[in-house]
Amino acid sequence: GRDAAILIGLVFLFSIAAGPNRQIIIVSRHFRFDLYLNIALLLIAIVSNYFLIPEYGLAGAAFATAFTLSLYNIAGIIFVYLKFKVFPYTWQTLVGVGILVLILGFGLYTPMPENQIWAILLRSISMSLIFGIIVYALKLLPEANQIVDKYLGRKGMTS
Repeated sequence: GRDAAILIGLVFLFSIAAGPNRQIIIVSRHFRFDLYLNIALLLIAIVSNYFLIPEYGLAGAAFATAFTLSLYNIAGIIFVYLKFKVFPYTWQTLVGVGILVLILGFGLYTPMPENQIWAILLRSISMSLIFGIIVYALKLLPEANQIVDKYLGRKGMTS
């Protein structure tokens, strides 16, 4: 179940990052596209679950869900780019995702205490701190750097 939860968590993280695309489509004159996309994805979800759950169980359900949500988000990103010439990501986004994947990979295979609660707390705190420090050091989020600098008493450190 752990791998299924990680996969679903990563897909929902991607959904959050791609989230504004759906709102852009819904409030535009292309709102019907969202309906058609949802119908298509419902059919994809049914078919993928039908074939993957009997063969792979929980992992198959997780993969089917991840596949469907990824298609939905990718279709939304492409549609918004083609119709509105808006692309929600920058090179910093790609670097941030790469860092996140590396930290997640190391974090999942780092030895942790037997107690699951302590393991979750330790892993979550350490991975978040490492990610935050790297993102700050690389200045991937200038607005966040300004906030951190303000609280650390550093004026004008980032621009």
